[in-house]
Amino acid sequence: MLIQSGAMIPDEDMVKGMEKYYSVSVFTGVPTEGGTPGDAYAKALRLAAAKGGHEKLVVYWGLLETGQEDLATKVVSWIPFIEALFRIRHKG
Repeated sequence: MLIQSGAMIPDEDMVKGMEKYYSVSVFTGVPTEGGTPGDAYAKALRLAAAKGGHEKLVVYWGLLETGQEDLATKVVSWIPFIEALFRIRHKG
């Protein structure tokens, strides 16, 4: 079962890429509202996995981010991970 955190369904490219090697079923990465936080989502996820006979879950983030904490102000600044890699590779 393939899940993209925060997305209704996983990216099409990821689904197609995984389908080359695995039988893929998708599940939403957006939890439902109400109840104990995450409780209803966890139950729905377990039920969908059981009904589909899925033994493995692949959960990923569509956009990786890094954080930098300024200890003086305790503020965390988030930047897209891809941008951070670009800056590291293109120094100088």
